[in-house]
Amino acid sequence: MFRSLLSQRSRSFWSPFATASRLASSLHAKSPWHPPRNILIVNKMRTQPVILAIDAFLEHVHSTYPGVRVFHEDRPDIPHGAEVWHPVDNPVQGKQEKIDLVVTLGGDGTILHASSLFSSGAVPPVLSFSLGTLGFLLPFHIDDFAKALESVFQGRATILNRMRLACTFYNQDESQKPDQHKDWQVMNEIALHRGSSPHLNTIDIFVDGQHLTEAVSDGLIVSTPTGSTAYSLSAGGPIESELQTFGFSVIFLYHSKVTYFTRHASIVCLPA
Repeated sequence: MFRSLLSQRSRSFWSPFATASRLASSLHAKSPWHPPRNILIVNKMRTQPVILAIDAFLEHVHSTYPGVRVFHEDRPDIPHGAEVWHPVDNPVQGKQEKIDLVVTLGGDGTILHASSLFSSGAVPPVLSFSLGTLGFLLPFHIDDFAKALESVFQGRATILNRMRLACTFYNQDESQKPDQHKDWQVMNEIALHRGSSPHLNTIDIFVDGQHLTEAVSDGLIVSTPTGSTAYSLSAGGPIESELQTFGFSVIFLYHSKVTYFTRHASIVCLPA
């Protein structure tokens, strides 16, 4: 039994940097930009292509942009030439270094993991290079990293603003769950599912304090515009990547229903 409170927060945190062929939209913005001093590398598991790409990237940064510090997650496979970085919500003793730019090497899953490292506040701009299987969010191939970095350091990069969802889980008595000390910040979607139970869920749904509906279904999905191309799309939801809203899709409802809400709406889901 749980109560889930979901609310959307707009963030200027995601920046696949626009190329000349990319159409301009209200989501693209030219933001004040200073050359990054601290770069965080986030990569998928280190296969040989990933190792070679990281080594080439580090060599290029250290030789072309002296004084720039490069950090990496605290993992056993941390590359030589990178400093250890800890997430803000799990700092070690001493000053936590502020990251100015995140560089991901992998696929879409690597981008989602990078987002999860910044569980509170805005995510730094993210420059993504394709080294994975899925690459819907990746504007650059790894072979183009030198040209892309030059665009960043010269201030010619365009930031694509995206949203995240904030989600908090509660016990039935409205007390916050002991292991949930703060909101979850989610890039794609929040999905509530019946799991291994053979029975349908019956969930009361409230929006901004007003009862919306009672859903009898396998579960429900609240998705960001980015997440509308993921699990929500598989569940029958539409693509809304250019809208400043988030979608609400019910999984295998008796009758199809997809609902949109403004980006400031608060959704509460209760077991009926």
